[in-house]
Amino acid sequence: MALPPFGSSTPQATLTLPGKSRQVFFNIRDYGAVGDGVTDDLAAINAAIAAAMPTAGMVLFPPGVYAVSDTISISPAASASADTIVPSLVANAVGGRIGDISNETSQVMIVPAAGFTTGHLLVDYVSQGNAFSLNGAIVRGLDLKCGSVAGGMRISNPRRFRVQDVTIDHPATPVASNLFSASGGFNVCQQSGTATAYNYFSNIQVGNSAQDGFFHGAADNGTYVGCIDFDAARYGFNAQGMARYISCHYEGEQYGVNVNGGGQYNYFIGLDAFGFATKNAVRLTTNNSLIPVKFIGCYLGNVPGAAPGEENGAIISVIGSGQANIASFIGCTLRTSTNTTDLVYVESGVIAGSKVTFMGCDVVGPAVTNKLYNDASGHNVLEFIGCFGIPDTTSNFNRTAVADTAYTALMTDNYIAYTSLTAARTVTLPDATLYTGALTIKDEAGTAAAHNITLSPVSAQTIDGASSLVISSNFGVKKIYSNGANWFST
Repeated sequence: MALPPFGSSTPQATLTLPGKSRQVFFNIRDYGAVGDGVTDDLAAINAAIAAAMPTAGMVLFPPGVYAVSDTISISPAASASADTIVPSLVANAVGGRIGDISNETSQVMIVPAAGFTTGHLLVDYVSQGNAFSLNGAIVRGLDLKCGSVAGGMRISNPRRFRVQDVTIDHPATPVASNLFSASGGFNVCQQSGTATAYNYFSNIQVGNSAQDGFFHGAADNGTYVGCIDFDAARYGFNAQGMARYISCHYEGEQYGVNVNGGGQYNYFIGLDAFGFATKNAVRLTTNNSLIPVKFIGCYLGNVPGAAPGEENGAIISVIGSGQANIASFIGCTLRTSTNTTDLVYVESGVIAGSKVTFMGCDVVGPAVTNKLYNDASGHNVLEFIGCFGIPDTTSNFNRTAVADTAYTALMTDNYIAYTSLTAARTVTLPDATLYTGALTIKDEAGTAAAHNITLSPVSAQTIDGASSLVISSNFGVKKIYSNGANWFST
């Protein structure tokens, strides 16, 4: 079965089955498309899509620049059944295979024509209701030049979609699309009650999106391979559903990657992610649920900008007050900049039971100006194991030096060393109901026999049933732990 020739007006190819035949290919040139970048080709493209709709055919775009005065909308009839198979949009190079982009570009561009409605999308796959999935379409080899008025591409309720080799370019000052639930250059969204699954997106490039480069909204089982975002105004990738991301590169003027509530079981493998100015490469938000998220072999950093701002100018931030946050970073490189205040920051609202673990990671770049890890939650959320340039939290040797003064221990302390003593001093312990792990207090000055160190719990809490514990010998040491209610010595 030969492909229809470029610009053909001959009958389209058919696929013959026992007792029936159906049209497979629908060349937009046969429906009047010109492709000169000036003529409005919207009606011709829509006519080809309408013709392809009954058989879920393949709409072919020969090389050309196709101007459209409004969104190319692919939507089944309101009476369509659930899980409708919808037409594909595929570039067809001259004399080549369907979707052939071997010459670096498909030579198929879609651009907004004069009169394009500001804020609308160039391409929009629209489901006809919450219970309906769009099935089995292929989009390949298209270059969407959004201009100053258009948004990129949205797919609603996709199932078994394949989007490959697509470029979505915005100008330096793009407009946000009012058709997005959360704007993105490439938007995959799921309406309530609809199962979306088995979608594959590869070699998609988005530039200068007005909000997010990519938005994956509550759609299950998506896979992104080799996808790239440059200079999104908000998030390079906004992950709010379950997916896998392999060898992708995301840059956001605010955050490289945002994993939000509902972003369950996300896997990022070989990811490059950068947050610009004052924000983070990775932001984990737990307003709803976030379980578990894994970053494997990723390169994460923030780029110098203005003075550090939100989330302490950290490379990775953990925020929100919803369900427990469980994430792992395995074999990742954390790249600091002159703006990196904290390597990892956990805000105070993150709840108990959250755990973010770093295993075999390394830190490169300038020294941070505050802390390697800054856990303001009081729940010892962070765990570092076998990392280069970061002390193991499991070693219980995050040493805090205290020179001849009373001290209130922090939730992040696990070793307190008195380096000088000229008078008796008191260490006020953290709340035993919040602290996990062990806490060691040591007289490194060697003068505690004359100047005792008293360990004092808060409120009515006790140490071994007593109201305090005293270090009264030179070079003395006390190691204590919490059972979740009170303190005990070892």
